[in-house]
Amino acid sequence: MPVSIRANRVVPTLILFSLLLSTQVFSSDLFVQTDVEPYVVVSTYENRVNIGSVATAGDIKGSFSFYVESNANIVILRSIVTHLYKDSDPGNETTKPIRVKNEVGMRIEPEAAEPINGASLFAPYVEAEAYNKAEGLFQGYKTAPINLKSTQANGLFSQDIALHATWTQDNQVKPAGTYGGYIVLYVMVSI
Repeated sequence: MPVSIRANRVVPTLILFSLLLSTQVFSSDLFVQTDVEPYVVVSTYENRVNIGSVATAGDIKGSFSFYVESNANIVILRSIVTHLYKDSDPGNETTKPIRVKNEVGMRIEPEAAEPINGASLFAPYVEAEAYNKAEGLFQGYKTAPINLKSTQANGLFSQDIALHATWTQDNQVKPAGTYGGYIVLYVMVSI
């Protein structure tokens, strides 16, 4: 009998050990990814800017601040500058507008970015362009695109950009009043 008791003790231990060794584990994995889409936000600090007054012929210069935020470190800027119309009415046919001085172009002044591909911070006006608003079509000029790369440490583009534009008052005497138009900044990111 002592042999059979030993056999009874050994057999369950061997069966349990055998079950542990023969257990199979199956698994599968799945790689997960997401795409962070590029975005850009353009805003101004004020929706109206008074650039001063002019009484006679001469240039009128203005500096305009925009804030640009993007998760891309390279942005493409383009702008439209319109003529300044009496009473901000582009349909006013009795008073000629104060015209954009298209031969001088626009100077761009980023807070922490530099032009790429040998470009400069000067954007020439390349074509006539109209800007459509509720008051009518404001005629003006569109600039050539300027590519800027952020120099910020975080690799993002989040900064102020100043645009410097010039209008010219020709030799005609203009009726007194307020003359208005628009400056528009377009910002694009490439995918």
